[in-house]
Amino acid sequence: MQPVNGVDQAHDAATISSPPTEHSEDLPQLPEDLKVKLKEPLPREAVSPNPQKPGLSGIKVIYVVERLNDVFGLNGWHIDNEIVETGRMVVVRATLTIPKYSIVIEQFGGNDNPDRGDAYKGACTDALSKCASYLGIGIEVHGVTAGPEASIDAEPHSEPERRAHRPHESEHGCTLHQYAERLGSA
Repeated sequence: MQPVNGVDQAHDAATISSPPTEHSEDLPQLPEDLKVKLKEPLPREAVSPNPQKPGLSGIKVIYVVERLNDVFGLNGWHIDNEIVETGRMVVVRATLTIPKYSIVIEQFGGNDNPDRGDAYKGACTDALSKCASYLGIGIEVHGVTAGPEASIDAEPHSEPERRAHRPHESEHGCTLHQYAERLGSA
C-alpha cells in the first residue's frame, strides 16, 4: 500500500528497467502519428504567464494529463512521485512510465508555496509537466517548433534575450531535441 493524499492506495508498481544499450531495435517504437499528436500545440487557455517569473509561462497540468490520456489511453501511462525534500521547498522525483513503448522518464519538480498541501501538489504537477516535455508536450511554450530537429522560430539579438527566449538551451546552446539526445547518451 502506498499513501496518496493521506489514504492508503494499492496499485501495481511499474517495472522499470535500465535502458538497453544494445538491441534497442527489439523495443516497440513510438509510431510517427503518436509523436505528431504529442507535439500538437496546446490550446491557448492551457498556457498562462508565471506570476513569480516574468517572461516565463506555465502549462496547466490538466492539459498535459489530457494529452497523455488522448495519446496513450487512460491506463496507458503511470506517474510515480517520490518526495525527496520537504524543507522550505517541497521537491519530488517523478517517474513517468509508458509501459507499451518501454518509455521511462524521470524529472524533478519543486514548489515553495506556504500552504503545504499546495506545495506538494505544485511539486508533483511541475515534475509531471517536465516529464511530459520530453515527449514534446507543450514544446511550443519554449518557442520551439515540433520538427525532428526542433528549432527556434525567432532569434533574439543579445545573449540575455536569447537565454530568456530559449530557457531550454544549455549555456553552449542546443535545441530541446539535441539536449534530450545528449541526456540519453550520458
